Amino acid sequence: RPARSTLFPYTTLFRSKIFRRSGQLFWLRNQCRLAEDYGRRLLRNAEEQNNTTLLHAALRMLGRVGIALGTYDDAIAYLLRYVKLDDSINPPPDLPSIYGYLAVAYARVGAWQRAFDAARRGVELAESAGNDSAIDMAKMNLAFVYAERRHWASCLDTVRQITPNCTDSVFSSYCFMAHSLRGRALAHLGQPAEGASIIHQTLQRAADANYRLFTHISYLFWIETDRKSVV
Repeated sequence: RPARSTLFPYTTLFRSKIFRRSGQLFWLRNQCRLAEDYGRRLLRNAEEQNNTTLLHAALRMLGRVGIALGTYDDAIAYLLRYVKLDDSINPPPDLPSIYGYLAVAYARVGAWQRAFDAARRGVELAESAGNDSAIDMAKMNLAFVYAERRHWASCLDTVRQITPNCTDSVFSSYCFMAHSLRGRALAHLGQPAEGASIIHQTLQRAADANYRLFTHISYLFWIETDRKSVV
């Protein structure tokens, strides 16, 4: 029978994988408090093992959860820590997304220059990698920052670069938010009825796909645009 000291690292790694998967499942179900709990457990184990892959996963989860829960300062701290782990020779493939999340968190606290810098950095990294879905995701986050800053024309121009790739057969997080942002921007550019209709259809597609992430934001967009359409 192996000694306890021999088994311990493998037991810890197995437990970390359970924490990671559990956090992902709760995140996809929009149960953010539970996702945060498992993210913190994963972070502790990743630090204990000095495992960079698990540390990336934990920081990414906690950053996203912080945005969903509105704890933006915590989200910024976790995401900045992720960015500082960047290996310029072999950067993690989701680094453009991390810069996008960081941009959104900065925008939510009114740090506009940092928000735009982070969003544009995400687009640059995605374009350098030549990954089409990563480019669309990064541009969606840039459009989100434009919308938060109420630069509606720039928001609409940016999402129009994404939505042609979002066909009826494709449902993804960035397509969902890109369509929602398109509807919101149109409403503020003088087409509130069309904007409200786009967001309503997008929410219906999300419900049909049992998609739950950040849908509360799009419901707020829908209420906002719907009110404009009846004023």
